[in-house]
Amino acid sequence: MATIVFFASNPAETSPLQLDEEIREVMTKIRGSQFREMLQVVPMLAARPDDLLQGLNEHKPDVVHFSGHGSSRGELLLMDSQRRAQPVSPVAIRALFAAFSPAIKLVFLNACFAATQADAFKDVVGCVVGMESTVSDQASIAFASSFYRAVGFGASVQEAFDQGVAAILLEGLDEAQMPKLLAGQNVDPASMRLVSPVTAGSIHPVAPADLPAKAGDVWTNPIGMTFALIPPGTFLMGADDPTFPDQRPQHPVILSQPFHLLTTTVTQQQWSDVMGAKPWQGNADVREGPNYPAVYISWDDAQRFLARLNAQAEGSYYRLPSEAEWEYAARAGSNGLFSFGSDERALNTFGWYDGNAANAGENHAHEVAGKRANPWGLFDMHGNVWEWVEDWYGGYPETTLTDPTGPQTGTSKVLRGGAFDFAPIGASSAYRNHNSVNRAYPVIGFRIVRVDL
Repeated sequence: MATIVFFASNPAETSPLQLDEEIREVMTKIRGSQFREMLQVVPMLAARPDDLLQGLNEHKPDVVHFSGHGSSRGELLLMDSQRRAQPVSPVAIRALFAAFSPAIKLVFLNACFAATQADAFKDVVGCVVGMESTVSDQASIAFASSFYRAVGFGASVQEAFDQGVAAILLEGLDEAQMPKLLAGQNVDPASMRLVSPVTAGSIHPVAPADLPAKAGDVWTNPIGMTFALIPPGTFLMGADDPTFPDQRPQHPVILSQPFHLLTTTVTQQQWSDVMGAKPWQGNADVREGPNYPAVYISWDDAQRFLARLNAQAEGSYYRLPSEAEWEYAARAGSNGLFSFGSDERALNTFGWYDGNAANAGENHAHEVAGKRANPWGLFDMHGNVWEWVEDWYGGYPETTLTDPTGPQTGTSKVLRGGAFDFAPIGASSAYRNHNSVNRAYPVIGFRIVRVDL
């Protein structure tokens, strides 16, 4: 996997830049590429000089990307603690990259006059992309997103650069805004690739025990609950639909650790095995059976279930997913309304909602796993019953978050996933609902996370 650390800086006294939009476009283009699982983007916003050292030490990137302002003297303008501009000279940047040579394969400077910087350190990295003079937001975004999309399809650095240039021209932008590609000694951009398909000659037998865990690998606990492995990664959380302001702003989230998520909502059988009592019993709007979801479960009830399950567990700890973990797992690497795209007509194949349940004379939750799973092996992430998550309900921040857990306090907890009596939009990956911790309804259940102790 190739790691791209994406530094961005827009000091207070400089002209505003669309840095969030650039990150979104880059990540969206990568997600649509053939080898998207081989590229990881780590955003580091509001970058200060020390953040450069931190990012390079922590993430050991193959690509260092900087978006922001540059000066005519070849400086990069980062931020100080007061968010004011702090110039970083070409000499300082060269010393930084020399300290991490030869691990860095590519430096991408999406800033005005960055070609001057590029000349200063091209001999200590593989390749450098820099802008010759001033450059517009539109040109920066068009070039960067097209460049990384090409990389994600296995293009060489030279081919990706050429596609980025073509994108600028296709947007009808000024040719004077064209970037410059420089290569270090004995480096050929036409043969350098950040990702590429595995060729037959490079395949070697691997013992099953040595195979890396991958998304969808399953683990089953002693009472028969099956969990799918969810790998760490980066995604865009939320949506930019003005109709639903609580989904905005769409923002990058980094989940740094893998976890296991129950492949279905907790079933009536699983609940009964742990708790004994059946809170849904006797309600006419509930179908009973071992594989139906446990419903009429409040958030507080879910916590009691977890406490009892953890008392029985050895080597595992169970909890509700965070809201970010839930959406990341629901998306399963996708960026549309649903894990299967944005066409609501396909929802019938993947979930229960008002159109094929409540409005069709079946106003109740259906057995779990009755529809198709998402690409990571999770059933009913779109529809059937709402699912509690750990977070308090609140607004989203305008910054990149790592392993977020939501607001510290609140009056209601988040519900995700839609339900059998709700419109298709409720089943979308980004849709948010919420309710008080003591509320229990026939449309509410939950699924759980398992982590190693």
